[in-house]
Amino acid sequence: MKKLLVIGLVVGLLSAPAFAVQKKASVTTNPFSLMFGIMGLEGNFAVGDSVSIPASLSYFSYEDTTDLVGFYEETGTISIIGLGTGLRYYWQGNAINGWYLGGIINMNILSLDYEKKYYGGAEYTGSASASVIGMGFLIGYQAIWESGFTLDAGLGMTKYTLPDFDVEAEASGGATKDETFEGVSLTLPSIKLALGYAF
Repeated sequence: MKKLLVIGLVVGLLSAPAFAVQKKASVTTNPFSLMFGIMGLEGNFAVGDSVSIPASLSYFSYEDTTDLVGFYEETGTISIIGLGTGLRYYWQGNAINGWYLGGIINMNILSLDYEKKYYGGAEYTGSASASVIGMGFLIGYQAIWESGFTLDAGLGMTKYTLPDFDVEAEASGGATKDETFEGVSLTLPSIKLALGYAF
């Protein structure tokens, strides 16, 4: 009996839009990202019965300072601005509510600043910036309640590409050094879990 109930629940989710609620836009955020200091919002906008366009913006900044008393003090700051969009297809014909297959494209703009000061007077600074491009897919489910509360969850894969980038360094005496690092590409799993409001 329990197995029949579980099968019936799964079939119901696959074949019927969640709660039959008609909404055409939503704004969500990832609560777990907020716990790690990553601020982000995503809007999802229906452009037809079966298609929606998501758009996201995120920001992260972290600073670390090491003070070795009597020797030196060094500070490093990294910041990341993320922009994303894509296309979602809701095969139940009830965008933005129900199961979907989505394409993902995003760009993360990274910047790094570094400063090291020796108590004897020498000082070194450095900076670097790069843009990481991500492209992939996501299979997910967006549920919307009558109140407007929405849950958006999914799994997928994304390939990230970091092109060659330059690192600039300068010493207090005026000497400079520029170095180019080779870019890399890697594919990682994508996990989506977001809460928000639909309207």
